[in-house]
Amino acid sequence: MIQGIITDVRKVADMLYSTCEDVRDKLKKAAEQVKEDLHRMVEGERDELYKATEEPSAIMAAVNAVGGVATLENG
Repeated sequence: MIQGIITDVRKVADMLYSTCEDVRDKLKKAAEQVKEDLHRMVEGERDELYKATEEPSAIMAAVNAVGGVATLENG
C-alpha cells in the first residue's frame, strides 16, 4: 500500500513538473513574440521620426541656399 502511494506521488510530481515546463515554454515563447513585435514597432516609429526630421532640414537648407531666413522675413 505505501509503495503504491509513493508511486502515485511520483507520478503526480512528474505530471506537475511537465506541466510547469510546458507553461514555462509557452510563457517564454509569448515573451519572445512580444519582444519581436515591440522591436518592429519601435523601428517603424524610428523610421517615421527620421523622415519627419529630414523634411524640415531640407526646407531649412533650401531657405539658406536662397538667402537665409532674412529673405523670408523681409518678404
